[in-house]
Amino acid sequence: MKHLQKLKKNSPPEIFLTCVVILLVLLLPVRGFCADTVNVCDDIALWPPFIYYKIVDGKPDKTKITGATVDFLDAIFKEINMQHTLTLLPWKQCLRQVELFDRAGRYEVFVDGSYTAERAKSYYLSPPLYRTNIGVFYSKKKFPNTPPITQASDLNKYRLCGTFGYNFQPFIAAGLDAEINTTGKTNPTNFMLLTKQRYDFFLSAIQPIYGGHLTGLYVIPDEIASMPVPGVKKFTFYLFVSKTSPRALELSSKINQAVIKLHETGVSNAIFKKYLPGGTSLE
Repeated sequence: MKHLQKLKKNSPPEIFLTCVVILLVLLLPVRGFCADTVNVCDDIALWPPFIYYKIVDGKPDKTKITGATVDFLDAIFKEINMQHTLTLLPWKQCLRQVELFDRAGRYEVFVDGSYTAERAKSYYLSPPLYRTNIGVFYSKKKFPNTPPITQASDLNKYRLCGTFGYNFQPFIAAGLDAEINTTGKTNPTNFMLLTKQRYDFFLSAIQPIYGGHLTGLYVIPDEIASMPVPGVKKFTFYLFVSKTSPRALELSSKINQAVIKLHETGVSNAIFKKYLPGGTSLE
């Protein structure tokens, strides 16, 4: 009753003004949210040939991002008739920004990530984008002959390193339970750890490492070699949409339909074959 009495005391203009203010507040967009643009982030450490800086006059031009993923994103968002941006961030920061889109309000999607149960709680995954072989890099000075690795559990007796923030679940699922040092945040740092024999093996997807060398982003030392680890499944990579986005389900559905269409029509494989002989490697 008190609320009714108070409302009656307000003049009609005041009531109208109050309603307008409430309506405007309700219509305000989520911070950083634009109906026609999707902000995407990826790893600043790069992931050639999927994402890297163009080489201009023999040097990386950090104003120009290129690669198979970049071209595929262009095709996806063209298909769904939406604009997008692509920004490179430290990997953990990228994932966190997307996870907290409702609070951070900037990045709604990240790409070039692999599946984990934890990630599936916070993001909607696209269909697979592509796959890569995974294995180990090692120093030929330490192992003049092929290392005696016939299964993932053989690695348990060695000193292992990997890139900070990356997913090692396929190794673990195949029997690896040794500690993996992840203080190295770049591939050259991990090569240095091998050449100085501080570690025996560097665990990683294989194609992106050689992609960085071929595109001139870094040089793989001559003494470094690689091998796949038998029994370890290929890495499958996806696009991830924040579940905290107010349009999460709608955006995820549109992206998923586009990815499927681009795969079925052969467009995606043609894009990836410009950078890798095996294309998406999804067959």
